[in-house]
Amino acid sequence: MFGRYCEIEALFRLTVMSGQSPTAATMTELRKMAELLGIAGLKSRLAKLSSTTTETKVSPFTIRPKA
Repeated sequence: MFGRYCEIEALFRLTVMSGQSPTAATMTELRKMAELLGIAGLKSRLAKLSSTTTETKVSPFTIRPKA
């Protein structure tokens, strides 16, 4: 699936670089595949706060645990 995503992304970039407008179907498929792969969408933006922090204003994106 990642290979297919990369292929469609390359086609999208070539289309944009040539000055043409990409089709809506191409952009929709890229978005859906990126969400399924976890590199875009809600799940990619989620972060968990550490329970050991005592500061009140901490960005959750700086405490993301390393997998």
